[in-house]
Amino acid sequence: MGITLLNPTQIDWLWQADWATHYLGWLFYRNEGWTFPPGIIQNYLFPEGSSIGLTDSIPLAAFFFKILRGLLPENFQFLTLWFCMSLFLQGYFAQKLLRLFRPSVEGWKIALASAFFVMAPPLMWRNWHIALCSHWLLLWGIYIYCRAVRRKEFSNIEFLFLAMIAATIHPYLMAMTLSIAVASAALKASWADNFTKKLQAFFVLVLSYVGVTFFFLWLCGYFLSAGEVSYSGFGYYTFDLLGFFHPHDLPVIMPNIPRATGQYEGYAYLGLGVLIFIGVNLFHLRKRWRTTSVKDYRFLIFAGVAGLVFALSNQVHFAGQPILDLSWFYKFLGNLPHQFRSSGRFVWPLYYMILVWCFVSFFDLRSRKWSIFFVVISSLHFVDINRIVIYPRSVDIEFPREELNSLILPTLQSVQLTDLILVDHSKVKDCFLAPIEFSRDPLYYPLLEFGAKHKLRVNYGVASRHNKPLEQRLCVSLINDLEAATLKPKTLYVFRKPVSKAFNLALEKLSCFENTVATACSTVGQQ
Repeated sequence: MGITLLNPTQIDWLWQADWATHYLGWLFYRNEGWTFPPGIIQNYLFPEGSSIGLTDSIPLAAFFFKILRGLLPENFQFLTLWFCMSLFLQGYFAQKLLRLFRPSVEGWKIALASAFFVMAPPLMWRNWHIALCSHWLLLWGIYIYCRAVRRKEFSNIEFLFLAMIAATIHPYLMAMTLSIAVASAALKASWADNFTKKLQAFFVLVLSYVGVTFFFLWLCGYFLSAGEVSYSGFGYYTFDLLGFFHPHDLPVIMPNIPRATGQYEGYAYLGLGVLIFIGVNLFHLRKRWRTTSVKDYRFLIFAGVAGLVFALSNQVHFAGQPILDLSWFYKFLGNLPHQFRSSGRFVWPLYYMILVWCFVSFFDLRSRKWSIFFVVISSLHFVDINRIVIYPRSVDIEFPREELNSLILPTLQSVQLTDLILVDHSKVKDCFLAPIEFSRDPLYYPLLEFGAKHKLRVNYGVASRHNKPLEQRLCVSLINDLEAATLKPKTLYVFRKPVSKAFNLALEKLSCFENTVATACSTVGQQ
């Protein structure tokens, strides 16, 4: 992506796709006062509001840097710093896991195998969604579980801390780590003397994990809105039964396999080298199976398989074609599956379990020829995933900020503004806020940036959850007020061009400035 992106003051590359949403969430959050719960953003999507959690802006990092905001430069982003930290922790927990199982393996083999985790295709391909790149949370959870099995050291405190951290990063990763924590609770309970003690130990641990998780989700503002998920999609963003073998047009050696459109969310290509190592392991499995016990790992394996089943969703696909409809089953779960509509992501825990097993088993082959084989196949693997790892840097977005300033600053100097209202004339008849459509305007992102930096309340924005009925009422009310020329004081109205004739009466009462793409108006004489 380019080493220069490590400069936290460089923001022009962020104004696109999910990066822009995450940065805007942080920008509004940074420039507001503290609220309770602390994750609430009041000025974004006003008056509904949003939160640092619902904008996927990595609440944990946002909390930390908001405390330091007085020391930060005006333009500051922590996304690339977080991405680099995630890569480091991915390698750290990968080598911890491999050392746990094979402490006597040479260091260079551990390092090379750890690179498979750091450059895992599902992680590398996710860099457009930085919060979701925190796959180290999954490795950390797997490590705690496996350490409990290997050393009989169960750390409930560590799992509680993991639950807290995951809940303040991203809800999908939280749900995955919670499944590993529940598996660990089952492991701990299995060590009890009788069934009653087993049951008691299990529920005490699970309730503690769930309690900590929900408390920190609440702090991050995830429960702000009682509205609907922004879009449906459960059954569309899925994992294919051949997903582990599917390169999705990216690797350079393996051929493509047909897939359904939304299955990019279930991208979990193992890579050519891993597939070869798995084949070697399966060939040698018979003689080593007798000395390997998987009994204590059954709960972890069950959590991984359960994630796989959910990743397949209610429409199971094979090579892109639906082969099984499980809608009848998911009806019993009501709206819960739709809270995690991108279900294909839930294959990640099993993905990393497969990687751990792959290298732990392969390291049992100790002769010199297998060491040479390891290097050769690893090289082949990294050639295969080359197009994922060497990710092209996104272009910087040049905004017409001077044109924007000439449009807005005269109004700002004459009126003490409190609100910025973006009016989409195309929604006069079908009244619903459509920020994704509006974001195609060249002034959309700089307008929101302007609103955030001047601490204005802005009615537009993007979040993972919206209260659709409320937004519908607010939009209808806005259109009706403009048509009746009922205007709010201390408010800047920005109209897309051409401005609807239905607003002519309002325009007569407003003081307006305009340029080639927009008209900015404010009330006059109303302080």
